Amino acid sequence: KAAWGLLTWLQDFFDTRVLTAAVGDHVSVSAEAMQAMLGWLQACADRAEGPSRFFDSRSASLLAQILRTLGDHGAKKRSYIALGSGFFESPEKGGKAGKTVEDLVPLRIVRSLQKGGMLTESPEVNIFVEPCACQALADASVVRSLQERNVVLRRAVTPPAVFGESAVSRTLHAKFIFSANRGRKDSNRCLSSWLYLGSGNLTRAGFLRKESTQGGNLEAGVVLFPQGDLFRKQEENIPPDQVVSHLLPVQWEDEGLIADAGNLQPGPDKQARPGPFFAPPVAWLFWDDANSRGQLRVPDGQDSPATLCVLDAAGSPCPVMSPGVYAWPAARPRFVRIRWDGDEGPQEADIPVMDGYGRLAATDLPALDLDDVCGQLMDFPMPPELEGEDADGEGDVHTPVSGKSSGEEGTGPDYPIRQMMGLLENIAARQTGIDARDWSHWCTRLEQILGQARDCTVVVYFRDKLALNPLHPLYEACFRPSFAEDDSSPYGRRYEEALRRIEDLWKVAGFPPLGGRS
Repeated sequence: KAAWGLLTWLQDFFDTRVLTAAVGDHVSVSAEAMQAMLGWLQACADRAEGPSRFFDSRSASLLAQILRTLGDHGAKKRSYIALGSGFFESPEKGGKAGKTVEDLVPLRIVRSLQKGGMLTESPEVNIFVEPCACQALADASVVRSLQERNVVLRRAVTPPAVFGESAVSRTLHAKFIFSANRGRKDSNRCLSSWLYLGSGNLTRAGFLRKESTQGGNLEAGVVLFPQGDLFRKQEENIPPDQVVSHLLPVQWEDEGLIADAGNLQPGPDKQARPGPFFAPPVAWLFWDDANSRGQLRVPDGQDSPATLCVLDAAGSPCPVMSPGVYAWPAARPRFVRIRWDGDEGPQEADIPVMDGYGRLAATDLPALDLDDVCGQLMDFPMPPELEGEDADGEGDVHTPVSGKSSGEEGTGPDYPIRQMMGLLENIAARQTGIDARDWSHWCTRLEQILGQARDCTVVVYFRDKLALNPLHPLYEACFRPSFAEDDSSPYGRRYEEALRRIEDLWKVAGFPPLGGRS
């Protein structure tokens, strides 16, 4: 919840309309996911105890909040500290231009911890760097000054045991501080340890200043206090998750790096900030193919300026059917480019398209038969398998809707009826056990997966040969969970809306119900 507080504050600076995208009763998957996440966040917050481990730099610098967190946990001096960062101060800000080595941010952190009673007066200090990109620390005079203060620069490593063959291609990006008591100098044990992990590089803007327009970055982090002992290196009978060199990009095999030997390079400076981004007047468009012709519509609630153009694949403006409705001359696109007149002149942007299932920038869905439908619904809430994916054989077991074993061919005029009844029974068995917090997501999934089966053999048989509506039993209360038994609740109304849209997709709306009277 503390992390979400930061993200909520950030949302005021960004265009987040796609996160709550909806057209009438077509709610996007992202909007449903947002609501589900908020519910789980509140459930977690209701059960949480003690202060949050998460903090950010809106009110104070990361260093100030680390010191406060350590003080709240009980001040205790440690004899070892390791500091790592993907970026240090630029060369002109460290050791030059009137600055001294004492102004380096890692050393200022060490002094602050000593002053706060969290580090001994003569600690073992290691700074872990990427040798080809360590900015101000690459200066030979800086390295000699650090050595005089018993500070050792070490090469950061990526543990092969964790990352496998890709370890050799990875470079240091992590920002961390790890501190502990070692006991004897040759001891492998780390006692009373704590760990900072966060976004802030060990620079003034990233670590020593609070967020501001005058040179303080917006950063966030956590301080963790591992339970039990940790160990520097892997030894026999030590679990890997207790070995620091498996958990952080650190090692103690070399004797440190010497700038005079050419081992260190400043590397590139921080990248220039990109230019400003202008949010388009329309954040997304809705794909409407109800009239057998593809149209892109501006959703209600989004301003559509008179100068707005939707550009086709060739970059030409699409015909305007009516205000906010544009004819699209091809299959549904995932993104479209729009053009409008802004304060700075003509502007263009790519925006996503939402399909009838609430999916943004989505690929076309493959057709499914009833057995595929059943399998994907039974796997809920896991996402549906993509076309061509192989099943691992580890998922939930479901009964084929045919009622027959795989490979056994169905015959007889009543075979499609048995298949459909098997599907309805499986749906009822699955959905009556779904939690209310997942219900909207289930209704979306049900509509999407059954829509993919609109032209399968069994559906075509009911539509063209029997002229029956096979979905009607799903309206019965016994096929629904208690909180959605009828349309007196929002859950029931959401479900029935999904069923009606499926009936339209299957083209069986208005047909006599299966099992009913004509």
